Amino acid sequence: MFRSIFFFATLFLLFFVGNLYATSYYVSTASSGTASADSWTNKKIITSLDWTQLHGGDTVFVDGGTSGTTYNFIRIDGITPSSTVVITKGKETSHNGVVYFSPSGGYSSNYCALRVSNSSHLKITNMTFNWGFSAVSDGGVLEITNSSSYIQLDSCHFISNGYSNVVWVATSTYVSLTNNLIESLSNAINSDQDIIDFVEDGGGHTITGNTIIARGTNATPHIDLIQFCCNSGHTNYYLTTIANNFMFAVRNSGVSNNQGIYVDGSESHRFLIYNNIIAINTPMTSALTLTQYSPYHVSAQIYNNTIISKSHYTFEALNLDTLIVKNNICIIDSSPNTISVIGLGASGLGLGGLGYKSFDYNQYFQRGNPIRIDTGTYYHTTWAQWKALGYDAHSDTGI
Repeated sequence: MFRSIFFFATLFLLFFVGNLYATSYYVSTASSGTASADSWTNKKIITSLDWTQLHGGDTVFVDGGTSGTTYNFIRIDGITPSSTVVITKGKETSHNGVVYFSPSGGYSSNYCALRVSNSSHLKITNMTFNWGFSAVSDGGVLEITNSSSYIQLDSCHFISNGYSNVVWVATSTYVSLTNNLIESLSNAINSDQDIIDFVEDGGGHTITGNTIIARGTNATPHIDLIQFCCNSGHTNYYLTTIANNFMFAVRNSGVSNNQGIYVDGSESHRFLIYNNIIAINTPMTSALTLTQYSPYHVSAQIYNNTIISKSHYTFEALNLDTLIVKNNICIIDSSPNTISVIGLGASGLGLGGLGYKSFDYNQYFQRGNPIRIDTGTYYHTTWAQWKALGYDAHSDTGI
């Protein structure tokens, strides 16, 4: 009995003592008082905050004023606390207005709203990041780069007017995007504007509970909702989870560079994709594409999604190690007779290009056409032939 009491008392003291060292910092567009950042009275201008002094458990409160405050380009570089530091807007009535971060220059000159570089264990929450001026970015509104890890973006609003990608993650691992609104505004700008772009990616990410909308209509630029690309060569095989998101792309053009989830790079990944709504309005584009290149390994488990394409595959999977597809609703919402509802394998390989594969309890619909599955490039397998191969035994077609 005594040992139990001693154990819990020690645990409580350790927790309490740990919290004694947690510090709150108060930053704004200008300093006041002693500028020690220990209160709103002594707030420090955000550009003078020494980010390297932050420790796990600390919180940085950013002044939102009473009706909103705008900050220009901020860089957080080389911050690696042992546990999470929170960066959020102020709580008090006179400081809890909307916090806006906006770039202060165009290409190659402070060209994002916030850049996190070579850092870890940061949670950025309850703020707005906006690309609002007419200059092209070569990155994103918010950038996470240079081997950063364990970065959380939660309950934020990310906006591009079409001159920039939105969230850009490069050479980083374990990035979480949760409960955010991530969007491009209506525009016809000829500039790449991927909504979430993972470049030379390390994997291990969590993308859950977000609303992701691409409203660009120009036929030329690259406009994917979530893209993994660009050949990092990593073999981490970390699990990336994409769940409970609403994803929609507005553009209606004949160019196939406007996908929902697009995975195409020389690197290894595991994906768990479930409970999403993915809708694509571009006729020549799949809503979901997953590709594996030798000698790398990609596997995917896809459950309980509603996947809607205009007139191309609802999803396409090429040469994966493992593919499990169950309890999904897959819809082609037009009537081309040259396409099947899903595309598998690759030219010359067909189903042989896939390792372990399992399909069941899915619902398929293609307006004006019977259901077919491509088991190679445009190799149409009828629904009866597909089921005879042992797939989708309990699945159905139609509405």
